[in-house]
Amino acid sequence: MIEHIDSKTPNGGIRADIVYIDENNNETEKDTATQVRIIEYDKDDNVIFENWGNISNSDENEESPKQNMTLDSFSTTKDLDRQLETILKSIEPEVMKTLKKTKYFDKKE
Repeated sequence: MIEHIDSKTPNGGIRADIVYIDENNNETEKDTATQVRIIEYDKDDNVIFENWGNISNSDENEESPKQNMTLDSFSTTKDLDRQLETILKSIEPEVMKTLKKTKYFDKKE
């Protein structure tokens, strides 16, 4: 599964893809993923930043280092969570604007 984010990214991109991958290195649904890739693109659709890491279902491995594909350093799952949170926060105003235009919150159940 690829989650498309059409908004500014933390590393200066204009959009990002979040790819969920299973233990066999195949794309999968978010809830069955064991790895995640975050790919940021510039206005010309060039990859400007790519990061990946393992998804842990237990808190005991939370601080284990994960390889960063573009830097000579490591990222932890907390780093990846922060990057994803930053991306999601950056798109929130546009999502809310769209929901207000559709009068989503005016609907009665």
